[in-house]
Amino acid sequence: MLLSELFGFLFIITCCAMGINFFYSLYYPDYFLIPPVMALLCLFQTHRSNPGYVTTKIVKPEEPTTQQLGFIKNFSKWGWIKPPRAHGSSSSGRVVYDFDHHCWFVGNDIGLYNYRFFLQFLFWLNIASFTALCETFRLFVNCGAYLDGFSCKVVYRYTRHVVPLYFASMFGFFLTLNLLSEAAKRFRRGCSEIDYRQGVIVPKDKNYHFRLFFKGGIPVLYQLFPCWNSVAIYRRAVKLDSSCTEYFKQNGIKVVYKY
Repeated sequence: MLLSELFGFLFIITCCAMGINFFYSLYYPDYFLIPPVMALLCLFQTHRSNPGYVTTKIVKPEEPTTQQLGFIKNFSKWGWIKPPRAHGSSSSGRVVYDFDHHCWFVGNDIGLYNYRFFLQFLFWLNIASFTALCETFRLFVNCGAYLDGFSCKVVYRYTRHVVPLYFASMFGFFLTLNLLSEAAKRFRRGCSEIDYRQGVIVPKDKNYHFRLFFKGGIPVLYQLFPCWNSVAIYRRAVKLDSSCTEYFKQNGIKVVYKY
């Protein structure tokens, strides 16, 4: 993990810990602790999960033809095959199925296998940030405008905790809101931003993007908790890998499976 990734990862953990400490210390109801705790769980799941690395490599012929060289250039990267919608991540040096981006806050690539975990992390962090932002803002207003004794006592006694939490929650709320809006655009287009810029257009009747990631498992539990992925996600990876591998074999290029 790079130093910038480590900083981003620890920043998110610290902010969630500040929120948990704030709600717990002021005796808020226990359900206020659910969003920051769930955000941490989704963060760790996104960080530790395989984003969907391609595991099939090509063996370049000793004397490749011009056609084979062109095929290798267009459908492979760094020695790995590059199926449709897969892209190379310069941060990890690997090719990822349905690659979206490399997130410095979770310290991992975001692809087919962990995109749902990443969106769940954004969802819970957005709720946690919004709740903390509203509650800290309410303390400032009650103290400054209404001279509420309890609010002023909390603000003045715990200034080092309340003020950083206010600005951190504001940053987290608007950041996650922006990222969730980008995810909504992706689901509406049916492809990632990278594919969209490359001219990929998915017809509406063939856009199963949202269903791919969020339909499966136990309803509600599957959508909100970072549990196992559905079989459809792994089937998609196998289908993409098989189609690309078959093209290489048809062009006389050997492939090697490295599971």
